[in-house]
Amino acid sequence: MVWLMMWPTVAVRPPPSPGLPEILRVFRAQGLSVTTGTRLLAWVLWLQAWQVAAPCPGACVCYSEPKVTMSCPQQGLQAVPTGIPAASQRIFLHGNRISHIPAAGFHACRNLTILWLHSNALAHIDATAFAGLTLLEQLDLSDNAQLRAVDPTTFHGLSRLHTLHLDRCGLQELGPGLFHGLAALQYLYLQDNGLQALPDDAFRDLGNLTHLFLHGNHIPSVPERAFRGLHSLDRLLLHQNRVARVHPHAFHDLGRLMTLYLFANNLSMLPAEALAPLRALQYLRLNDNPWVCDCRARPLWAWLQKFRGSSSEVPCSFPLLLAGRDLKRLASTDLEGCALTTGPFHPIRTSGATDEELLVLPKCCQPDAADKASLDLSDNAQLRAVDPTTFHGLSRLHTLHLDRCGLQELGPGLFHGLAALQYLYLQDNGLQALPDDAFRDLGNLTHLFLHGNHIPSVPERAFRGLHSLDRLLLHQNRVARVHPHAFHDLGRLMTLYLFANNLSMLPAEALAPLRALQYLRLNDNPWVCDCRARPLWAWLQKFRGSSSEVPCSFPLLLAGRDLKRLASTDLEGCALTTGPFHPIRTSGATDEELLVLPKCCQPDAADKASVLEPGRPASAGNALKGRVPPGDSPPGNGSGPRHINDSPFGTLPSSAEPPLTALRPEGSQSPGLPTTGPRRRPGCSRKNRTRSQCRLGQAGSGGSGAADAEASGTLPALACSLVPLGLALVLWTVLGPC
Repeated sequence: MVWLMMWPTVAVRPPPSPGLPEILRVFRAQGLSVTTGTRLLAWVLWLQAWQVAAPCPGACVCYSEPKVTMSCPQQGLQAVPTGIPAASQRIFLHGNRISHIPAAGFHACRNLTILWLHSNALAHIDATAFAGLTLLEQLDLSDNAQLRAVDPTTFHGLSRLHTLHLDRCGLQELGPGLFHGLAALQYLYLQDNGLQALPDDAFRDLGNLTHLFLHGNHIPSVPERAFRGLHSLDRLLLHQNRVARVHPHAFHDLGRLMTLYLFANNLSMLPAEALAPLRALQYLRLNDNPWVCDCRARPLWAWLQKFRGSSSEVPCSFPLLLAGRDLKRLASTDLEGCALTTGPFHPIRTSGATDEELLVLPKCCQPDAADKASLDLSDNAQLRAVDPTTFHGLSRLHTLHLDRCGLQELGPGLFHGLAALQYLYLQDNGLQALPDDAFRDLGNLTHLFLHGNHIPSVPERAFRGLHSLDRLLLHQNRVARVHPHAFHDLGRLMTLYLFANNLSMLPAEALAPLRALQYLRLNDNPWVCDCRARPLWAWLQKFRGSSSEVPCSFPLLLAGRDLKRLASTDLEGCALTTGPFHPIRTSGATDEELLVLPKCCQPDAADKASVLEPGRPASAGNALKGRVPPGDSPPGNGSGPRHINDSPFGTLPSSAEPPLTALRPEGSQSPGLPTTGPRRRPGCSRKNRTRSQCRLGQAGSGGSGAADAEASGTLPALACSLVPLGLALVLWTVLGPC
């Protein structure tokens, strides 16, 4: 014992040990003599003193009371220091710049109970960094915003861990099994991260957890199995997230919960069924949510009337008449109808493989079978799709609003069985097409609003079955084509709006069934007023209702003029060179668009008209049969019948329009020469005169020569006409009179 008393003083004193009498009692129980036991005790005390006296890392302070501790806060350390005393029970490394926890960082510290690493620059923690720390009770990793992710096996084996801080670590998700085996955990801090979801069964092993802090994340919903197994939970903080939905069974296992914070989220509804299991609840905060106080809030209202704990106000946001009022203080009669038109309706996600949100209509919002009620779901831009069975069974529904809901398509059978529907609002969505027979069951529909969508065409069977339709609004779409039979069943239609689309032509056959039509708007479309517009022009001449102007866009000579006010003779030729002609796509495997020449643009079988060659300047590019004034024809433009309006493309000087490139039909004559020979003047000899010298006919034979000269208006034609007279004078001078 003397040599023990001579042991030099060390910087770290050993922790208190059991009293000597107790140790001697143990020795006797083990059959050891006092002398032997004393020697063994001396050896143990020496070994412990040696361990504690191990060198302390330079930037740290080591001490043994009340527990063996190494403290290195705010020392600018960039790595876990080496030489940590193995007997350390507490290690404080917070406030440094440590970026990585290696695998062997703390393996020697088997007695470690508290480890603080918060407020560092941790970006990575090795999966085995804490392996072997079976006595660890408190681990603080908070305020390491660069961490972002933790290996799911990082905390495995920490069976005595009591408190775990992972707040402000930039975590995006909780990996599967992250908290596996932490049976002793009571406090879990996960607040102020970037968590996007709560995985199913994430906390299932935490049967002793009493405090769970999840506030300040981006959690959008609380699923059914999020808190399974948390039978001891006392406090759950979910405020300041983005929670819009809580599953009715989300709190099923929380029978001991005393405090629940859900304020500052996106909740518009909360199922009373979700709150029913919370028998011990004493403190509830639901403020700062966009609560909808309509028929769907009745169960929550009823639960709040019975709740005897302390709760915040539940201020209504919708409907506007109740905005700001506390749901708890409303009367039951205030909660009627559905306020879906006044705020952001949050649809329920249907089960299945798709991530698309589909609308499932709340039962209390469904009209009574005996009531011709209306249903308004408008102004829900995030809806985007509606389950095809949503409205099935609403046989008495009178009015349905689905406008401004971001709808992309109308699912098959969406309006099936809505036999009583009269008003259907589908405007200002993103509809890309009108499916066949989409409205076939709506035999009593009178008003259909489809304006403000992206509809490109009106197919043949789009409006089948709408025998009672009175008003059809299709304006402000992208309609470029209307099938000739698209309006076949609309014999009672009185109002048709097609303005502000991409229509260049409209088949008169499509308008023929509209016998009751009174109001028609066709303005703000790129109308082509050529021979193809004649049927529409003729229909408009007979129409006795009120119609807008039909301003021509092409040909350019008619741009801005009202089609209704043109003469029939103005609508000749084809204006294919002057505007965006919409060619017809041929069926087949190719995506290339081919030109199909409209029937009225094809040359008459009795007329030997020519087709312009590719690259040849077009003398015609307009639908009018306008004549070129004499003397205005540019040089080299040719003369004679070639420039009369005998081709399907009209006549204009090449300077007026860009060149026309057209396909020359197989077997057609070369357009470089006239297709018909000129009438020969009597007395001309084929032998000594060219055809061009005989192009001008006699004035006395019907005036055809004068007409041709006027039509050509060129100097070569005039010279050609003087050649016969000059030759006659020469012969008369030489030979004398016959």
